[in-house]
Amino acid sequence: MKKDFFVVLCTVGVEESEKLIKIITRYIMQHA
Repeated sequence: MKKDFFVVLCTVGVEESEKLIKIITRYIMQHA
């Protein structure tokens, strides 16, 4: 899964990945 995430990060670019990370972090906190 980490490989996939890294590939997405490279494909989407830094700006979009930062948004994604914020969304994912929020999601993880809500479902912790």
